[in-house]
Amino acid sequence: MQVRFDEIPAEGREFEIKDTSWFPAEEIQPIGPVQARIFLERRGEDRVFLQGALVGQVRLICDRCLEEFDCRLDQEFRIDLELADQGAALLDAEAEHACQGSEMDVMFLTEPLIGLGGILAQQVFLSLPAKRLCSEDCQGLCPHCGANRNIVRCDCHEAAKNSPFAILKKLQH
Repeated sequence: MQVRFDEIPAEGREFEIKDTSWFPAEEIQPIGPVQARIFLERRGEDRVFLQGALVGQVRLICDRCLEEFDCRLDQEFRIDLELADQGAALLDAEAEHACQGSEMDVMFLTEPLIGLGGILAQQVFLSLPAKRLCSEDCQGLCPHCGANRNIVRCDCHEAAKNSPFAILKKLQH
């Protein structure tokens, strides 16, 4: 879904998005519907303020035990969309630009057209936890036999003490 700057009235425009064609399902598995709410407000000729929220549930894979688990998406976000000058250094791939603190939530556009689907997909990725864990006390996989320590208790921790570096203890004496 795309919205042109000139289609946004002075009082703003709100969208309830229940269609999930924008959702990155090839990378993240949704569980049930994922809904989005977006409010767009014009701020001059070349700037739009976007405020939104995502609600839904996705299935992730635990980084420690590799088991699937469900994760709730409940993300609010705000972005300033600004039409950049065509000759601006920000769009020049060769130029370097140090972002100021005020520019961190600004998305520069080359034309006055807002791609809501791309913004929503980006917000899904940003809302996911950096470390994906099924639980805080997940024990993970045994590095020796590969057993899921949350389900099975293995005796590999004893064998782990026989590491190749154990011979170095003999050198101390």
